[in-house]
Amino acid sequence: MKAADLKRIIDQFNRETLAKPLGAEGSLGPEILPPGTASVTRPLEAADTNRCDCFCGKTPKGYKSARNFVDTCLTLTDPNAAASQVAVGSVAVGAVMDDTTGSSDDDLPVVLAVGINYGQGKGYLNSPVPTVDRTGMRSKLQKPAQLLASQNCEARGLDEPFHLVAANFFPWITSEPWSSYNFNSIEEAALVSCCGYSDPHQYILDLIALIKPAAVVFHGANNAVPYMGAEVVRRSLAANHSSGFEVVFSDNLAGSYQPGVWNAIWLCYLDANRAAMAVRDFDE
Repeated sequence: MKAADLKRIIDQFNRETLAKPLGAEGSLGPEILPPGTASVTRPLEAADTNRCDCFCGKTPKGYKSARNFVDTCLTLTDPNAAASQVAVGSVAVGAVMDDTTGSSDDDLPVVLAVGINYGQGKGYLNSPVPTVDRTGMRSKLQKPAQLLASQNCEARGLDEPFHLVAANFFPWITSEPWSSYNFNSIEEAALVSCCGYSDPHQYILDLIALIKPAAVVFHGANNAVPYMGAEVVRRSLAANHSSGFEVVFSDNLAGSYQPGVWNAIWLCYLDANRAAMAVRDFDE
């Protein structure tokens, strides 16, 4: 795929899919999501309160509603912002193309890297994420390829050169790194369900259908990414009876606070109609 075509597809995809987490209907207009921009800032006063009572109960860390998640995890504050800038709000980020091949005229395959969210910190309030951005994932993606090659796993979809696209199951920038919240599984599921896409698996499947990646890398070993990635694969197989793309699970590829990538597996596909994994016969 040509870089210009990929960028156009991503721009349109973001325009259509970022509307829902913002509480809007239909596609976003250029005044909300300017061309070439992959993020939208929502001022605090415009926060969606419709889903504040999305569950009943209290988690060990004190979350009692989506409002608690928004206040604690998704509200960004910049005390040094100028009066004309957004000082308090939330930022949603869609799919992003890595800038390494952003200006290439070559017809290249696509690799899709799927994580939990794009980043963290107040800096996103006044620095919109461009559609073509320096994701920081390119160099770290070499490590899963090396690990797989050392085990004779033919992950040819990761062979250079390729366009790299980053997308996430959860659209919102968090105030701190995802791992620092130390969510238990219930809290993580509640946050993704209450504040994210209505169907995060379908969100990724729709992007896959548009960009037709040679490989999809689900990155993140200590959060919900592996489980959600497995569901994306299951749905893809159920719908198409074949994947059409290679699947890799690895450690997080983003964020300098995580020093390395030590885990990587290449998924061997089962027939979509098989109900269970085959095992060797054994004597009772």
